[in-house]
Amino acid sequence: MGIAGAAWGTNIAAVIQTLIMLVWFLMPQRNRLYHTVKMFKLDWKKLKRLIWFGLPSGVQHVADIFAFTVFTLSLVGRTFDENGGLTFDPSQQAAHNLAIRYLHLGFMPTIGLGVALSSIVGKCIGEQNTSLAKRNTRMASQIALIYMGMVALLFLLFGRQLAQVFTDDPIVINWAVSVLAICAAFQIFDALGITYSFALRGAGDTHGPAVIMAVYAGVFMLAGGYWSTLQFPDAGIVAPWVAATVYVSMLGITFFARWKLGGWEKINLTGHETPGSF
Repeated sequence: MGIAGAAWGTNIAAVIQTLIMLVWFLMPQRNRLYHTVKMFKLDWKKLKRLIWFGLPSGVQHVADIFAFTVFTLSLVGRTFDENGGLTFDPSQQAAHNLAIRYLHLGFMPTIGLGVALSSIVGKCIGEQNTSLAKRNTRMASQIALIYMGMVALLFLLFGRQLAQVFTDDPIVINWAVSVLAICAAFQIFDALGITYSFALRGAGDTHGPAVIMAVYAGVFMLAGGYWSTLQFPDAGIVAPWVAATVYVSMLGITFFARWKLGGWEKINLTGHETPGSF
């Protein structure tokens, strides 16, 4: 079935996953502890608050994915032929895809850590213990920094060997080594961005980060990437990836500073809150 089969497999897996979680949610043991069956009816007031806090997180996620999609399809490998026509270098695009595969090695475990941190921060705030939320966030950020720092060293020291796992094309390998070196430069900032983004999310600070990510994606990654490809055409894939590095680094710095400023401590996750500020 080819790619259609892969799509059907993905959909079936999603349905099965949902059914498993629903059964788990409705099991007698869960019901005795949390009254999941009794409380199953829709509460519009709580749903409204859930959307108020949750929808911006979805927007933030979509903005990031959209930016990287446009980045990949429109900027990566962008070259001009001898007649001035726009073309895309398949070797550079292959190197880009190779680097993305290895980037998952760094950020996916850190996202898993962030999801856990988000729950912990929300629990701490529910207990009115912001000092514990800060302590747990600091510990999570330290774990992320150490792990992604190790990934950065791996990219720097063994970039060529990592590329050779997927290809023996010397042109693709050389481009991939350059991209992996650039990726190594923003691993620390990515660790900060992921950790503190999820910490803010757990505290209910979702509107501001969503706006920040959308603006940064448009300004630094897309506009900056487009400008760099025009200004430095000989740099090839390196030019837009430098713009991506600026984007990721700015997110890390901004989310870290936002957490430290402490505005999230004024958000009331469980009671009435007047919308409007970020």
